[in-house]
Amino acid sequence: MTKKTTIKDIANELNLSITTVSFVINGLAEEKNISKITAKKILDHVKKIGYQPNAFAKGLRTGKSKIIAFLADNISQPFYAQVANYIEQIAANNDYKIICASTSDDIKKTKELIDSFNERHIDGFIIAPSLNLKPIIADLVTGKVPVVLFDSYISSIDCDHVITDNFNSTYNGTKHLLNNGKKNIGFITINTTEIQMEHRLTGYLKAIEDAKLKPLTLEIDYSTTEHSIKQITEFITTNKNLDAVFFAANYLCLDGLRAFKIKPSISKNLAMLCFDDFDVLSFSSPTISAIAQSPEKIADEIIRTLLFRLKEKSAKIKPMHTVIPTELHVRESTLTNPTNLI
Repeated sequence: MTKKTTIKDIANELNLSITTVSFVINGLAEEKNISKITAKKILDHVKKIGYQPNAFAKGLRTGKSKIIAFLADNISQPFYAQVANYIEQIAANNDYKIICASTSDDIKKTKELIDSFNERHIDGFIIAPSLNLKPIIADLVTGKVPVVLFDSYISSIDCDHVITDNFNSTYNGTKHLLNNGKKNIGFITINTTEIQMEHRLTGYLKAIEDAKLKPLTLEIDYSTTEHSIKQITEFITTNKNLDAVFFAANYLCLDGLRAFKIKPSISKNLAMLCFDDFDVLSFSSPTISAIAQSPEKIADEIIRTLLFRLKEKSAKIKPMHTVIPTELHVRESTLTNPTNLI
């Protein structure tokens, strides 16, 4: 096994002190009044031999690991995966690396992950929170490491967050259906107090109220796909006057499509709109209209906020709350006379 080059090895090769080499490698040459000639000599040699400093040891010396933790319930979900991908790209341009992990909405697992990251001197946390993790997040934001929440936030915790404009998005989506002649619009969501889902529901209710129509809502106690499909089927079958359904999340939309596949008759002449666009919707038959979030813009704002917080002088600035607009992608499913959604 080849022995890994150390700072001591480099110092010996260049006939310099270990301290001088360490300062240069850790970006402290100017601060420690090391000459530009010496700094260049060290950096050129480091580049030549392909030396990679130990990130953990560097974090201990400088107090900065140049690593950011990204936590979400399930990072394999398309939205979280896209946000993480963009964050990784932007972070790399700012000399930061991202470590991603799924919390599974599990308190014990999340606590262990955070403790592990803190031991590695993580510079910041990016978290898609749930109410179940409220105690952990409340404790985390009181520390010195900056935290930026995204996708949702917890109103009782004063913290930077970046979210989608959920209220106006569902309001405008419902108006789109109304403007296309739909009068009996069912809104399918989950039974939760998660802030983003509450905002989506209230956006729908406000649009229906403004149109002086009756709301038709289904709030599913989500446990399994099978349970969701059953609830969606019963809701549409019971409300025979429905002419449109608005799904509050893409996984609910997928369950709806499965329900229509099992019982095609319930989708006859039924318009369909989904919150949070994804590839399947543009390939369905008919293609399905959707509200598209912007993972790229969300990622950009998250990193901008976090990098700002990493500057010492920003600590006294009040928490920043950023709301990102969406786009409505109109497709065949919200035309005046959609074909069966199967």
